[in-house]
Amino acid sequence: MRQIFAIIFLIYSGIEICAQDTSSQRNFDFYPAIRKWYGVKLNPASVYFGKVSLFGEYSSNNWRHNGRSRSITFGIGIPIEHEQNYIINKKDRKLRMKTFSAMIGYRVFVVNGFDFPGEISGLYFEPYLKYLSNSTSDTFNTNLATSTTTTSEVTFSSVSKYSGVGFGIQLGYQFHINQRFIVDAFLIGPEINNTNTNILLHDITSQGAWNSSQSVDAQKSINDYKKLPILGNKLNTSRDDVNRNISASYKGLLPGFRIGISIGYSFRHERRS
Repeated sequence: MRQIFAIIFLIYSGIEICAQDTSSQRNFDFYPAIRKWYGVKLNPASVYFGKVSLFGEYSSNNWRHNGRSRSITFGIGIPIEHEQNYIINKKDRKLRMKTFSAMIGYRVFVVNGFDFPGEISGLYFEPYLKYLSNSTSDTFNTNLATSTTTTSEVTFSSVSKYSGVGFGIQLGYQFHINQRFIVDAFLIGPEINNTNTNILLHDITSQGAWNSSQSVDAQKSINDYKKLPILGNKLNTSRDDVNRNISASYKGLLPGFRIGISIGYSFRHERRS
């Protein structure tokens, strides 16, 4: 009988030891992990505005709150010269444009995406700050009245410069393809900017100062800029007959909006906490 109790005791002890060991192994396997997520994106349409726009996004599962993912975004627009044709004063003009930009934002995903649960996807709300600097130049031909009855063709050089610091709120949707590739759609982003705009037209053909007929006719060239939406009616214009210049400027607040799409690649890194 004692042998039977001894065998039962050994079997029970062995089972409990195994159970304890298994339990400790299970606790080790379920230590929480820290997951960091990275995204690198490109906006192809930015070339149209004289820059290459690159974006980055970073997040961690530690930033989740109430089941909502959060991330920090940052972007830079690298200036490149781009030529674009525009119709100005009923004439085809080729403008050369260069733009630099920088921005930083904070995203809260208000509706998580279904394509990649637990990751940075879905409908998001993003307050952001940005800086933008743009320069545009070209030359164009127009007719100036040399008297009340005659005109002559002259060439103007045109240079415009814009810089602004702004704050906006972006509503967008981001989703993944095959859990690696990202499509980030900026649906609409109203913003307000503190801006500084300067436009200068210079007659490079005429000799000497403008006479009264040329001066009056030259003013019409700058009036085309006053037809620009939002900015046009805010421009302050001036004319320098001696140096054959016409200028326009504005300093102050301007509304704007951000819309577009970027594509890119995402990856993540995990480690035990």
